[in-house]
Amino acid sequence: MKLYFRGRKGQFDAVADYSNGKFCVLQGSHVSKEYKDNLCSAAKAARLNLDLQEDKQLIIKPVLFKSASAAAQFVSGHMTNGLRAWKLENGSPLSTIEEGNRRKHKNVKWSSQRRLIVKSIDL
Repeated sequence: MKLYFRGRKGQFDAVADYSNGKFCVLQGSHVSKEYKDNLCSAAKAARLNLDLQEDKQLIIKPVLFKSASAAAQFVSGHMTNGLRAWKLENGSPLSTIEEGNRRKHKNVKWSSQRRLIVKSIDL
């Protein structure tokens, strides 16, 4: 499933692929130039080992994360709730999947760490 995260002022513009419980920020995504020290460890480590086209802050290689928030923090450079930040193609936040699919599908739920668990979905 494709997800989108864009900064209001154009400081970042990223596309991620969500599959098998992993968030992959795709090649060609534009990340924020600045980042804060209080990022989660996964986002901070990815920032330190980042392969990008520096003049445009474009990611050269896809970057994999275990959570939506870590991926969002990596892109934006600041603390971010990934379930609200990442948007579906229709503009709805990722968190809306919980509400809609909880009623429709028994195979979709949230873990205790608020991570989306999807066994299979027929959309």
